[in-house]
Amino acid sequence: MNIINKIKKKGVINSILYIIDSVVYKIFKSIYILILNRLNIKDNYVIFSSLPDFSDNSKALYEYMVNNCKNKNYKYIWLISENNNIKMDNTKFIKAQSKFHKGQTLKALYYTSISKMIFFTHGSPVDSLKLKNNQIVINLWHGCGYKAVEKGKESYLEKNYFDYALVPGNIFINNKSEFWGCKKEQILPIGYPRYDKLLNEDKKSKDYIDKLKNSNNKIVIWMPTFRKTESADFPEEKINNSYELPILNSEKDLLKLNEICKINSTVLCIKKHPYQVEYKSSKLNLSNVIFIDNKDLAKDGVDLYSILRYTDGLITDYSSIAIDYILLDKPIGFTLDDFENYSKTRGFSFKEPKKYMPGYHIYNFDDFSLCLENMAKSYDVYIEERNYVMAEVHNKCDNYCERIYREVLKILEDKNG
Repeated sequence: MNIINKIKKKGVINSILYIIDSVVYKIFKSIYILILNRLNIKDNYVIFSSLPDFSDNSKALYEYMVNNCKNKNYKYIWLISENNNIKMDNTKFIKAQSKFHKGQTLKALYYTSISKMIFFTHGSPVDSLKLKNNQIVINLWHGCGYKAVEKGKESYLEKNYFDYALVPGNIFINNKSEFWGCKKEQILPIGYPRYDKLLNEDKKSKDYIDKLKNSNNKIVIWMPTFRKTESADFPEEKINNSYELPILNSEKDLLKLNEICKINSTVLCIKKHPYQVEYKSSKLNLSNVIFIDNKDLAKDGVDLYSILRYTDGLITDYSSIAIDYILLDKPIGFTLDDFENYSKTRGFSFKEPKKYMPGYHIYNFDDFSLCLENMAKSYDVYIEERNYVMAEVHNKCDNYCERIYREVLKILEDKNG
């Protein structure tokens, strides 16, 4: 049925061309890789990739290196999915995948084969290339939260080739080494580059949040993990919620939530997960509930982690954003109405996940209302719990990018003897 649907979508002629192109690409790629594996490494070439393009941990580390490693004469290469006309000094933006056969482009393969350092957040660009001894591949990843390995999935290692991977703290070493099928020694509990954005001041991000607040006293960001996507492959698809947003049962509840926010002079900003299908509710014109996504942030030239610093509280669920937000030591609410169903489908990485959720546990609309009212009043009763979890999940420092960069250089030095 899937093949028939793909043919209907592409058309018969395009489907035939796709098959021919894929076969030819596979044959040529194997020969091309043999040639690439003989090429010498360029010590000053550095590759980055992320999802979405030019974002998250890769972008944070890239910006640090651009600003602090000018004496190294690095040449930066970004592997991107879209031709989005990004232009930066001393940086090449290379299309990562062919839009036709979906394999890596020849340029992407070439630069990956000759670059000294390779950083990625989703899916290693190394793929079938043979790693050379003087190369290093770092999985910066995109967050450690409460979600377990997707049940029924093959080892993630088959899709991710790397030397080392980052996690926020020691508690994630066992879980992530099992998730990736790698040795525990390959997991570095030294935090993420984006934590610098979370903790450092940024005037543009403050102005952005002030504009969203629109004269209201407080702004709370709501970041649900995805429930419905455009793919049936995710176990979350088996969870049937009554409405597109957790806790709420209908559009009527969202309107009530808007009124609660209005009374408490609070803006509730709902940030859509990249995998989540579009919220129908985002079309509503509400006074104190607004919706944003990655495209909005990119359009305004701000990073998610930079604006988080200026919010007054977070509402989330099982997302890694909660672990990261703990660094700000601000109130958090966890929507747990589908906790049991989530446990049976996706599952959790912690044996007692609620123990690592230091904040309001929200099971119904009244709980949600109370959480928002307390955040509006700056009534914070979970400081002690946050401090406990902070010590468990984080290996704090003052400059995460600097620590990560120095660790990479140290590993390279050890590799090269």
